[in-house]
Amino acid sequence: MGLLASSGAVSRSRRRAGQLVRRVTGRWPSGPLTGTLPLPTAGEIARLESRNVDSVLAALGAAGIRHFLIPRPEPHNVHLGIAESDALALLDALTHAAPAAHVSWAAESGWRTAVAGAARASITDRPTILWIHHDQRVRTRADARDAARGVAVELWRPGQSGDLEAPTQNPYASVVSLRTPPVIAQARTGRRVATLPAFATPDIGEVRFPVDAAYLWVDGADPQWQRRRDDALRDLGGPAESMDASRFRQHDELRYSLRSLSMFAPWIRHVYLVTDGQAPPWLDRSCTRLTLIDHRELMGDAGRLPTFNSHALAARLHHIDGLADHFVYLNDDVFFGRRTGAELWFAGNGQPRFHNTATKVEPGDLDDLTPHAAARNHTLEIVRRLTGRERRRNLQHGPHAFSKQLLLELEALLPDEFSRTWHNQVRRSDDLVVEWLHHQYGYCTGRAVDSRVVRYEYVNIGQPDVTEVLERIRQAMPHTLCLNDGTGPNPAELRARIVRDFLRTTFPTPSEFELGSALEA
Repeated sequence: MGLLASSGAVSRSRRRAGQLVRRVTGRWPSGPLTGTLPLPTAGEIARLESRNVDSVLAALGAAGIRHFLIPRPEPHNVHLGIAESDALALLDALTHAAPAAHVSWAAESGWRTAVAGAARASITDRPTILWIHHDQRVRTRADARDAARGVAVELWRPGQSGDLEAPTQNPYASVVSLRTPPVIAQARTGRRVATLPAFATPDIGEVRFPVDAAYLWVDGADPQWQRRRDDALRDLGGPAESMDASRFRQHDELRYSLRSLSMFAPWIRHVYLVTDGQAPPWLDRSCTRLTLIDHRELMGDAGRLPTFNSHALAARLHHIDGLADHFVYLNDDVFFGRRTGAELWFAGNGQPRFHNTATKVEPGDLDDLTPHAAARNHTLEIVRRLTGRERRRNLQHGPHAFSKQLLLELEALLPDEFSRTWHNQVRRSDDLVVEWLHHQYGYCTGRAVDSRVVRYEYVNIGQPDVTEVLERIRQAMPHTLCLNDGTGPNPAELRARIVRDFLRTTFPTPSEFELGSALEA
């Protein structure tokens, strides 16, 4: 590159860059995560990334610089490789580009951002990656990676016999030769880009199939819904333990869950929102990435309506018309806390991944358990009968990855169990808990994968220490987070205030699922 540092300076720069990367796990203004830009929505990400890729490719072409695409799935940015010796020529070409391109890099003195012309004179050590983008406000690697959606230009270093050595890890090759004739590949933005044969074939671990999301949502404060509930309870003979008000209370969580999905899971193709004839007033029903599914459409003639049983609804999701063969099922109290890739929930061969917690479902008399806990034990009994095996560890209350084909197979295998669950209007001890059945049966038959890579937090907002717990979590956001309205002494008003304050600060950027005129209450 012509501007070299000593090996000690390089080591210090790498060490500091590594420390920065370890800190950048989420985004919170009062913690060590000092990103300053609002995170973009999925649509904005696509536009930013496409603009940045076009700018870099134009500069590379103008300078006649040989380059190659290094395919990386979400949550990675678009990566391009060039010879380290061509870095100054790239900066020269970017200097004359319009609009002005900005460059960010991990310098020995810390993270730096400058317009391309100033960067040329400022790079005095030996960075491994130049992040090219168009936002001068970038202050951290998180900004360059997420908010500005910069292109990562890897500076490959000279090796033996004119080969180039990778400055950072990738799944494909550590050494390449630019003497190899180029081939054409397609970047995630849709642009066709030159690359080398070593990078032309996708890695087997990449998710190359569409993934949708399906939410269950209800507004328990809706008077019409409350009348339907009360009528159903009278017909059933009185109150049910599974109808506790906290299960249906909402603090606008869906708005922020969709924001988190838009910011941190842009690989989700389409969102299906299952409701009982309801929709929040802020929801943009014309959003092309969203479809509302009424309970009547979901259940058809298969179950009994109205239903207040999430087990019944979840066990029908695979019948949604148009739903992808691979989808994630979420409740509105589940949030994505950092940028993720579909590979956290699916293997490249299509197998869903499931995630357990350290807690266990203890054996017990079904009569002594809540309906939900009893239903889990009932489901485990079915798994034992089908496979001779079981796992008693609880599942994370986060996104559940499903295979539509596996669910259809289970429905054909257990028609009476599915039908009984669909007809239970409230949770019953003989319900199927479909995520438990799907994951454990799928694992035992080679169609699901046990995974331990997702960082997850569960918070009961009813507990007195919830503010302290959220303060700890916000310093290093997990991949997924559940804010559950569980048992505890906190009054409803306090729960609402704590949850809304946390969510508004954590997910401040409106998503494409919201009406532009819909103000937050």
